[in-house]
Amino acid sequence: LDVDDLHYLIPVVGKATRWFAAMNTQYNPIFGLINLMRDTQEAALNLSSTDLAGKQGEIFKDQLSILREVLKNKGRMPKTGPWAALFDEFNRVGGTTGYRDLFLDAEDRGKALQSTLDSLDRGKASQAFHAVADWLSDYNEAMENATRLAAYKAGIDNGMTKERAASLAKNLTVNFNRKGERQWAPALYLFYNASVQGTAATAHALTKGKHKGQAWALAGSMAAVGYMMAASFGGGDEADWDEINEYTKERNMLIKSGDGYVKVPVPYGYGFFWNFGRHIAEAQRTGELGTMPW
Repeated sequence: LDVDDLHYLIPVVGKATRWFAAMNTQYNPIFGLINLMRDTQEAALNLSSTDLAGKQGEIFKDQLSILREVLKNKGRMPKTGPWAALFDEFNRVGGTTGYRDLFLDAEDRGKALQSTLDSLDRGKASQAFHAVADWLSDYNEAMENATRLAAYKAGIDNGMTKERAASLAKNLTVNFNRKGERQWAPALYLFYNASVQGTAATAHALTKGKHKGQAWALAGSMAAVGYMMAASFGGGDEADWDEINEYTKERNMLIKSGDGYVKVPVPYGYGFFWNFGRHIAEAQRTGELGTMPW
């Protein structure tokens, strides 16, 4: 297609892509928990290449404290207490990231404002529906920002400026507010932004981070865990392993439990190492390892 055709096509396709993304993230009650597990692992790995290397325990202890306050506030970020005050400060310096503030251009933002004004005239049924949708969005954003807020506090406690601590926290995992110059890519490819950022963060930790050795050790650990978990489905369990679809095995650490397994999402950017170890175990089990080029 030429440029004129793309100019009309991309916004149309982009709306459909953003709708699918919203249904799978912002308005999905399961996403918050899955993303929290993925963010916690990714933060632990990426912290090794920052000035907060070695502070993982402190940060995750504070993360649990924040999540307790979120639970008390029925799934939303706390409105009172020290965490609420720190979250307000974190928000003012631009550290938070969310879904509802992602606008492609000024026209999209204008439509969002108009929608807010129109909401004043909603009927009771519409108000109830939007109340549930708003709660789901707030809940998922609370899960998204709990890890970041804990990292922000650790940065402040370790002498960083508010702006520096907010920037580190915001980019510790996938920063949904960061955009590249090729806006057509996220419009055509669902979760393109998250995939690219996860890969970029991992590459930075392994090649340019201050603690590259730790990052490589953690990546190697992911490969080792992938190998051991795939190998744990041995003996008479090969059929069970083969029945699991490839999508699930690629994106989750599968911990054998009784007659089934528990899924733990693999953090963005580190799936390569998990799958490297997994494929070695599978090739070893099927006898294909001896036919490899090496």
